[in-house]
Amino acid sequence: MVALLIVLLFSQNSEAITYSAYRTIAQGSARNIGMGGAFVGLENDSSSVWLAPSTLPFSSLRIDLNLTQSQTFSTEPTPTNTSGEIVRSDYNMFSVTFLTAKDNAFVIGFGQPYIEGHGNPIYNNSGLWLDEYRASHAKKLSKHISAAPVLIYRRLNAKYAGYRDVSNNYITSEQLGESIDIGLSVTFKLDDWLSTISWENERTYNLGNPQGYTVLTNGIQPVKIPATTRLGISKTFPEVSIIVSAQLDWFIDTKGLSSYLDSQATTNTLTSTKNNLFIPRLGFEHQFVDKFWVKSWVRLGYYVEQPKIDLQVPRGHWTIGGEAKIWVMFLNFAYDYASGYANAATSMGITISDYW
Repeated sequence: MVALLIVLLFSQNSEAITYSAYRTIAQGSARNIGMGGAFVGLENDSSSVWLAPSTLPFSSLRIDLNLTQSQTFSTEPTPTNTSGEIVRSDYNMFSVTFLTAKDNAFVIGFGQPYIEGHGNPIYNNSGLWLDEYRASHAKKLSKHISAAPVLIYRRLNAKYAGYRDVSNNYITSEQLGESIDIGLSVTFKLDDWLSTISWENERTYNLGNPQGYTVLTNGIQPVKIPATTRLGISKTFPEVSIIVSAQLDWFIDTKGLSSYLDSQATTNTLTSTKNNLFIPRLGFEHQFVDKFWVKSWVRLGYYVEQPKIDLQVPRGHWTIGGEAKIWVMFLNFAYDYASGYANAATSMGITISDYW
């Protein structure tokens, strides 16, 4: 935790910038977002299939269903948004977990962790969509250690409406990319401490402009998801019902990648200058109601987002969230705020644990 605090202080001077087809928003439930994305080192809900499912065998959850919807509004500058217009991006996720009595957890998930471009100020029919299907079997290997491989099917859809045909008419082109990828997470739990490391492989989709059309700018370009490593740790204080967590996200091999999803820029000012991108996160959770039929939580968090392009600067994000659970139903809300940026997320579902 001390090391991550140091990273938080010095990362403000970093020149690293992010990559094209994946944002650095926290993936997972609204609980995750409310804690600044510092969720890898926690005993998770079913949304852990997006981050670190190896935490599930240590959880008390038996059957857990989670549905999350998020909308992001940004006024940050891009090549086609120099006047501060609001651009929206969304993501939606659904996941289900079943935990057996023998410390085996089975979790599946479907989501759209990246949907952006349909609000493009110039081309209303341009954009990039990413669908993911995930499945994992998490198993406790000993009293303190568990592991979980993750199988990921990704389907990428890139669309661009800035092409012109031989008659100079605007033409829309659409291309698809598919892949089967893998991930792995390992969790170590000792008393009230829990730590997890997770990893997912790199993937490049070799998309390109179709022949026979004239492109107004760069059109459709290759899309790359860098290899991702996340390290998280949490400490529970049961006597006061508080959890403190810290996390470091590490995106590898990001140099030269465009930060703008449909590459509508012809200069080199919009590409990454660093091979590595680090996102430090801190989170806090307090359960202030703990009754048999009713439970409630409040959450706070902070993380530093590295600049996406040269036009932007590093910025800190403050997050806040809350959750109410009545019997087996729960409702989560989270809000992520930074200069020129806002993200509101809600999660709802059922958790059959206390009444199993």
